[in-house]
Amino acid sequence: MTDPLDTDEDKYIYSVSIDFGTSQSGYAYGIHGDQAKEVHGMANKKVKVDSSILLKRSEPGFTTDTRDEVKLIETVAFGDEAIELYQAAHKLVPFINEETFEIDEEAYKEMKIQEKKLPKDKKKQTYWYDELELFQFYKMRLYEGKKFALSQKGLIFPLNTVISFALRHISDLAMEHLNNQEDEKNIREITKQNTFWVLTVPAIWKEESKAVMRKCAKKAGIIEKKDSKSLVLIREPEAAAIEYFFNPNSKSFQNFKKEKFLLFDAGSGTIDMTVLETSGSVDNPQLKITIPAKGSPNGSSVIDKAFLDFVIEFSQQTEEKKSNMPIQFLDCFKDWLNVKHNAKSEYKTNEKKAQETIQIKIPELLMKSDIQQLLDTWNVGKNKKDLEFLTKARNKNEIKIKRGHVHQLFEKAIFEIIKNVEDVFNGHPQEKKDVTTILMAGGFSSSDILFRSIEKTFTSKNWGKKVILVSNLPEQAVIFGAVRYGLMEPKQRKTIFTSRPLAYGYGLQVFSNFDKSIHKKDKMIKVEGRELCKDVYRPLIDKNQPIKAEEEISGQTFEAMSKNFEIVICQTDQKLDENTVYYTDDPIIHKFGSTIIKDVNTSSSSRPVTIELLFTFSGEMVKVTAQNVHTEIKYRGKIKYHKDKTESDLEQDEMNIKNSDETSTRDSDSSTSFSQNTSSGSSIDSDNSYSSNTSSSSNSSSSSSESSD
Repeated sequence: MTDPLDTDEDKYIYSVSIDFGTSQSGYAYGIHGDQAKEVHGMANKKVKVDSSILLKRSEPGFTTDTRDEVKLIETVAFGDEAIELYQAAHKLVPFINEETFEIDEEAYKEMKIQEKKLPKDKKKQTYWYDELELFQFYKMRLYEGKKFALSQKGLIFPLNTVISFALRHISDLAMEHLNNQEDEKNIREITKQNTFWVLTVPAIWKEESKAVMRKCAKKAGIIEKKDSKSLVLIREPEAAAIEYFFNPNSKSFQNFKKEKFLLFDAGSGTIDMTVLETSGSVDNPQLKITIPAKGSPNGSSVIDKAFLDFVIEFSQQTEEKKSNMPIQFLDCFKDWLNVKHNAKSEYKTNEKKAQETIQIKIPELLMKSDIQQLLDTWNVGKNKKDLEFLTKARNKNEIKIKRGHVHQLFEKAIFEIIKNVEDVFNGHPQEKKDVTTILMAGGFSSSDILFRSIEKTFTSKNWGKKVILVSNLPEQAVIFGAVRYGLMEPKQRKTIFTSRPLAYGYGLQVFSNFDKSIHKKDKMIKVEGRELCKDVYRPLIDKNQPIKAEEEISGQTFEAMSKNFEIVICQTDQKLDENTVYYTDDPIIHKFGSTIIKDVNTSSSSRPVTIELLFTFSGEMVKVTAQNVHTEIKYRGKIKYHKDKTESDLEQDEMNIKNSDETSTRDSDSSTSFSQNTSSGSSIDSDNSYSSNTSSSSNSSSSSSESSD
């Protein structure tokens, strides 16, 4: 089935953006054809809500077992409500027999009696703790290349399932909001199919992660197929840049001129940076990305971890504390987030302010003796610098922290972030010279400590840059800019960023005629009497090479001897020596993925069919097309992304969890890989190199993930 609006943008009523964040998520929207080009946020004037999601299991339990068919079946709550309901359910644990999961009937009746006494607006459906799973900060698992999300109980579930539930909930909220608008323009029902969607992603994400987001959007019902044109992805710094330069109410739009900026997007999970150059005019503004996106996982969650580390260290003294502490962390963490959000840079410079104290709840299981032990031993602890902020225990579940010590928690993260920015400039001398302004966006940029630290460092004589916030609400810059991107005409959307340099070099895995003077002996194989060298990396395009919007790069020409082909695509983040032969199993070469070209018509011609591979490096994802050189017929390739060679111990454990669609370590549509072969159906390219191909009967397996893009 095709999406009905893939070729008719006039039928879109709204453009809706979803900013799915590590700690907070939300949506924004605009109306197509609105001359005022207004962008609106979520209902109740919220910019975002907590990304925590509470899901119900198909079967109750406290463990996942390979014999179980445990699935996540519905969203119970999202945001703050998810945490509240999870905490409420935890209080019912004493009423459950953990071996049989039977409910104490008397306890249940007593609970119902108490529930009837509640006001109507306080009554909620009761869920039991053993049938609920709370997920927080799960987006970072995707950045880390993981396939599984960890629930608050420490249990493992498929990451794409959790993300899909989150996207479904956010998109459903958007649809409900838009259909409840009292607006004469809403002459018909707003559906996900007549809405144009923009999904924001970190600039430093790999192609595999972006492909997962498209797959999750399909699973969430936002689109009907993964390559639908009614959904586009946009890098978060680029969305923030659009909000800054294309908001008709901003001074930057009214005074548009040629200039270079460093766009600094600081969120909870990651820091993304890119340098862009403005060109064009007020009537036709354009942006050029001059360096590949840089970044690191140094978002504000690093500071959260510094705060919680010491609690974890002392909460794991007994088995009881290990099993009960997660639920106890939630109130503690909520208090901490409020303290972090309001922390000021003056906590370090103003002695009076530095000595003021703040109260924070701590888990009840940390008794006063634990805190006293902490106080007695802290100065000789291995984490003294990071955790030397606990000053006085007030009682068993509350502590006082000096404001000056709160500032200390920021210092390590701030140091790393400033180093990240310095590395961008020092690694690109021309940008260091030309960039006039650092534009700060993202929720973490609203931190007074972070902003003042960046400002103090880079407005100094050594750097001489201006530092400004993209808007008064930097946390909404990305999500609002994404809406403006969606409201653009298709042609403008494709060309607004005139060019981008590639973050990686790309090439193909091929067979070459064996030359003992340059090739490794163990790479030689014989096929039909010919000596070939396998696993040769053939460069296609170099790292940092600027690519124009929608520019097609010719990759390889070869004769198609069978109708189905596998082409192995490789990446490298290194600048390669053009006189050196590289192999696809070299440490600096990464097998990025395989593209499968299917159903090439090789029987209707008396001569061999010559196929040319075309690569398009758009702003969203890499696309591969095979074109018949003689007929110009094009065949779209589907990319199967390869897993990294190394896996964490946790992922090794995850490999044994499930084989069902909802619990497998492999996606059900991703279990097919094609082994290389050099049979009579092999493809010979124009340089007498061979690329691997496959017949339609190939049946080997690997852990790869598929995208339609």
